[in-house]
Amino acid sequence: MYWESVQFKGKRTSIKHGIYYEIAMDNLGKSIIEKSEYDKIEKKAAYYSDNDMGKSLVVSNAIQRYLCTCTVFLYLTVESFINFYAAINNISEHEKLERKPTKYKWRRYPRIVTNQEIDNKVIENLEKLTMRRNELVHYKTMGGAEGIEDPTNITVADCEEYNSIVVGMFAALANIDESVKAEVERLQKTKSRFLDEAAIKRI
Repeated sequence: MYWESVQFKGKRTSIKHGIYYEIAMDNLGKSIIEKSEYDKIEKKAAYYSDNDMGKSLVVSNAIQRYLCTCTVFLYLTVESFINFYAAINNISEHEKLERKPTKYKWRRYPRIVTNQEIDNKVIENLEKLTMRRNELVHYKTMGGAEGIEDPTNITVADCEEYNSIVVGMFAALANIDESVKAEVERLQKTKSRFLDEAAIKRI
């Protein structure tokens, strides 16, 4: 792993946002591979066998499992990092603000540290990822258990967009705080490592 631990307040501390991002990229890569397999099966739809139909369902379920995991762990990446950012910068308000929304912290903490603000458009982009994450963990019903909405209809393109949002947030913070530039580089290396491997396997 690129992120394992750092020396913090006299002891080694694991950096969870890096682990979360690796999990997200690993699952995005796997979904891309499975999507390629699914597309091959669907091309034969006109003369499906029972075996093809069963395999299509299995692959489709696998894709959604990978994409759901990717979505949740991309959100955990930004949530975990901003808390880590508060800790390494000794932001005294952090304990009081710990339960505040992640978007609020991304506005507030960089301003405390740098006296500058991240581009508001970048912060607002997080809302799209937050809403999808909330759909996955908070079920909504439409008239009883039989009317539970299915929040798992996520596409590879959706997760690629969510990933761009995450990387964009780190990059925007790096623009006002140079100490974060190394984090952006690590994100890019992690993304390349998993998605380049997926591109090779899908051939």
